[in-house]
Amino acid sequence: MEAQGVRLSATLLFAVLGGICFVVGTGLAVVRPVNGADVGLGLIWLLAGPLPFFLVGVAGRWRGPVQCTLAAPLLWVGGTGAIAAVLGHLAGAPETYGLDGAARIAVTGAYQVGSMIMIVLLARALALLPDGRPRYPYERIMLGGLWLLPVLGLVALFTAPAGELDRIALPGDGRPVPGPLPELPWLPEPVALGYTYSWFVVLLGVALFLVRAVRMAPAERRMFRIILIVMAVLTLELIVLVVGYLWFADAALALLLPNGVFAMLPFVAVLATVVVTGVRRGFLGVGPAARRTLIYAGLWLLIAGGYLGLATGLGLAATARLPVAIAIMITVAATIALEPVRRWVNRIAERQVLGRRLSGYEVLVRLGSTLEHAGRPHELAEVLAAGLRDGLGLAWAEVRLEESVATAGPRTGDAVLEQPLRHGADELGLIRCGPRQDGPFGPRDHELVDTLARQAALALQNRRQTAELEASRARIVQAQDAERRRIERDLHDGVQQELVALVAKLALTRSALRRDTERAGLLIEELQGEVVRIVEDLRELAHGIHPSVLSDEGLVAAVESSARRMPIPVTVSTSTGLRDARFAVEVEESAFYFVAESLTNVLKHARATQAAIDLVASNGSLQLEVRDNGSGLPPTVCSGSGLTSLRDRVEAVGGTVRVGNAATGGATIHARLPASAGVS
Repeated sequence: MEAQGVRLSATLLFAVLGGICFVVGTGLAVVRPVNGADVGLGLIWLLAGPLPFFLVGVAGRWRGPVQCTLAAPLLWVGGTGAIAAVLGHLAGAPETYGLDGAARIAVTGAYQVGSMIMIVLLARALALLPDGRPRYPYERIMLGGLWLLPVLGLVALFTAPAGELDRIALPGDGRPVPGPLPELPWLPEPVALGYTYSWFVVLLGVALFLVRAVRMAPAERRMFRIILIVMAVLTLELIVLVVGYLWFADAALALLLPNGVFAMLPFVAVLATVVVTGVRRGFLGVGPAARRTLIYAGLWLLIAGGYLGLATGLGLAATARLPVAIAIMITVAATIALEPVRRWVNRIAERQVLGRRLSGYEVLVRLGSTLEHAGRPHELAEVLAAGLRDGLGLAWAEVRLEESVATAGPRTGDAVLEQPLRHGADELGLIRCGPRQDGPFGPRDHELVDTLARQAALALQNRRQTAELEASRARIVQAQDAERRRIERDLHDGVQQELVALVAKLALTRSALRRDTERAGLLIEELQGEVVRIVEDLRELAHGIHPSVLSDEGLVAAVESSARRMPIPVTVSTSTGLRDARFAVEVEESAFYFVAESLTNVLKHARATQAAIDLVASNGSLQLEVRDNGSGLPPTVCSGSGLTSLRDRVEAVGGTVRVGNAATGGATIHARLPASAGVS
């Protein structure tokens, strides 16, 4: 940020200095022409050469300092040209301004350096299109070496022998300037050649850009088609200029370089093509809306000029053969007759540049039909943004709906209009409109946006209510299915497991009847009690009630009750404080039936003689583990109905199940359920 601030400050100071030099240079060219030179040619050079570069650079730099990659180089070229023009004027007439000795040396040297710096900057601006940055090592080397030219010119100024300084192309009479350094007789000759053929430096910039263009992607190269054509023509111009100078010397200069007018052609051609391409492609910070507006304005002026010129021409032609009064009447009649043609041509230009603008009714109808086919909020936002941009001719439009944001068109600048989407007291979203492409917003545009906002809010509210109704229906169906599944699981994991245990005890009782009738009688009494409990459980299940011990005493008591009913010894261990803890109903139910079904699986498949149950509550979760000393699980565990329903029950409340074999033998099944929110 600090470096960017320094660059911005330096550019601002240079722009101020360049502007002052343009004013001063214009005044000097008008008031005091050098050696009687033509005032018009001096002004043409200053105003048609560096000034357009400077103005385009200033406008682009402060219109879009981030996007404008061409503005800064153009600004520096134009500003340096203005400074060099002022210094050249002073150096060309030193007696007029009282310059002598060191002052003349300083002004003359600054002029030479400034002139060559301008040429180097122009070459760099051309070579580094479009981003102004070197892309390849050879560009850095060759463009960096160009900075030796102004340095050599300055050295030659102070080391040229007396009588040879005029060979360095100084303005004015070219009288020798004594320098403080030792004389270097060999230096003026190459420096003079360098200044004479300084436009070859521009040709080097053209060549570097052509090489860069060859290495560009086809899509990027097409963007600079106009510049490539003009640069080819410019190259031919420079070759003709140099060849003419070599073959015809002063005669060629008199023909081709009348006071530097021909030398301005590269400036004009390059600037025109760079500006056109920069505006069309956005390199000068001019957005799409501004580009279309500028093009339409130019066409409008052209049409208006042709209309007025044609009408006036008919009038002037009539004055040659008819009285003035009749000629005036013919002019007025031609103006009235050609007005429909002008409007028709204007409409064609508007449609070609800005597109056909829909009426308010057409916008409402089109948007209403598209809103009907929009699905999710994001699709609705995209449809609304695109409809607003196309219907109103906006540079960009943005629509915010709930968590969705959709933008149509490249967003540049701040929003011109913001319109909330309201339905009753609820604010459903926001519409943000960029500038119009063909003028400012009018009252009808505000009314149209307000109507569109109300229509979109109504469509969004209807869509929300439809979604809520569909979700409600889905929840009802899911609740019914869940209740059926719950009853199925309860029968499978509850009463069915108890009946399985009852069958096992009946088998023990039958065996006892053969050996010990007294013990068999006790077992029959226990069986009778268990049958009574099963009947009670069935009665509770019929009423949709949880097992009474689970509802009344909690999870630990229910697990211990289930363990006592097992025909094999089952130990239950719990963490501290868990016995008195209560969890959410769905968590307690899932945990209880997880243990009950696991014990049933032990009896049915494990051939175990004992089992153990661990219940631990820690770190916001309830962990359950059932172990046995049976045969363990086979390598490939079959997902039967028991295991599947067990997983479904645990995962229904956000838990996880893990099964495996213990190192000492037997199977282990572990479950983790989220329980922190339900602990009481």
